Amino acid sequence: MGPAGLISGFQEGKISSFDSTTDRIGSKDGYGNGDYFLYPAADAPVFGDDFSSILKHFASCRGARAFNQKKDVSPAALKAYLPWISLVEPIWGGDGRMADARVTLHGSAVAGAYSEITHQRVREVHQPDVADRVIASMQHAVEIKTPVIGVSEERKVDPPVRLHILYVPLSEDGETVNRFMSYVRLDPLD
Repeated sequence: MGPAGLISGFQEGKISSFDSTTDRIGSKDGYGNGDYFLYPAADAPVFGDDFSSILKHFASCRGARAFNQKKDVSPAALKAYLPWISLVEPIWGGDGRMADARVTLHGSAVAGAYSEITHQRVREVHQPDVADRVIASMQHAVEIKTPVIGVSEERKVDPPVRLHILYVPLSEDGETVNRFMSYVRLDPLD
């Protein structure tokens, strides 16, 4: 654990590309060398109006429930963010922890950024270190029963970017997480 309850030091490897606005950053040598920080969403620094709006939406839908449900991923309420939203189903291992996950819906901007990976597993499309980081982030959201936000700065690529990713655990029965909603934002770094 790092400062302010952060999980830090996840190592990531080279992943498939992001989108044309970042010049296919993920396919470049040097991508994945940035430190990765994971925050419980409630404790996260303010990452922008998009994150605030999405988190407020999910909090109002959740009410007293332990987890949000898939129906809370409302296309009408989240219209502005849909291109960067994905739905991911966890694949649980025999030890009760996430072993992998399958992408079941990929927003158009995310599909353009990472290539179309609908119906593929995280471990099929990402390098091992990146897949481990994605799975660990979602597992942590399950353990603390709250959305989490991951942040990494990639400065050894051109153009350098900051990646923000939100993972919201979803459960239909209020106990077992059977889906995640993820939202991605990339910001250029100076």
